Amino acid sequence: MWGGSFSSETAQRPKSPYSEEVRLSAFDQKTFTREINDLHVEGDTELYATVRAAHRHMLDNYDPSRINAVVLLTDGKNEYPKGVDLARLLRDDAFDPERPIKIFCIAFDEQSDFGTLDRIAKASAGKAFDARDPAKIDDAFVKLVSSF
Repeated sequence: MWGGSFSSETAQRPKSPYSEEVRLSAFDQKTFTREINDLHVEGDTELYATVRAAHRHMLDNYDPSRINAVVLLTDGKNEYPKGVDLARLLRDDAFDPERPIKIFCIAFDEQSDFGTLDRIAKASAGKAFDARDPAKIDDAFVKLVSSF
């Protein structure tokens, strides 16, 4: 498990639009829950650079004996003009069939750009889940877990 947060640069994160919150390791429910609960929304959403960084991080730590995937939970759309655009993300991050890393996206707010999340997920043979209606978030997580 690896966990990160992403937005534009902030006072706490002045040099990068994303940060590692939980290092890549075996899943630990308490650590994961604590880190999620401690996240605070701030800045603009840097979706594309974060997807690229997470994908590359997983490639650098690829383990063929494990499930290698990125789960992106977002309430927004890409709002970071200094980053890469969608076409470049999909073109530059050619997904390697020899080292597959599926990207799963969960849109959980009305402002989420589900169409773009779906394109990113499909490019990696992953899946996007529409939970823009808060009543559907539990169902999205059940579907996500059953995708592994």
